[in-house]
Amino acid sequence: MAKSEAKSDPYTLIEAYLADALVTLELQDWEITVSREAADITSHADIEVHDQRRTADLRIARDFFTQSPERQRLILAHELSHIISARLDRVIENLEEPLGKIGYALLEPNFIDATERMVEHFARLIARELPIPNFGR
Repeated sequence: MAKSEAKSDPYTLIEAYLADALVTLELQDWEITVSREAADITSHADIEVHDQRRTADLRIARDFFTQSPERQRLILAHELSHIISARLDRVIENLEEPLGKIGYALLEPNFIDATERMVEHFARLIARELPIPNFGR
């Protein structure tokens, strides 16, 4: 890929934006890879966190680029917040076997809902500290 193409590639711009955001959030020891595969149709983006390796894979949906820059910033802040909450997710996942299928089936949806609410709250706070992105539309 030519240098000018790399600069205008929105995925490369997102990776650079996230690298700066990680420093702002004191998560500079993490590395995020932005996948060119579309994220699930139900969300603008999703992130898979590998907390043992301090890496994460971010998938961006096609409609992400139709969002306003302010909304893009909030979406990315939301996904970054999942890095912070990832250890909590692992604790709950480790309870599946001890709780059994029924106990875990009762716990998991409530935990997911509570975690998403917490992550969204953190995202709103974090977004204030991040610059408005310019990925193009």
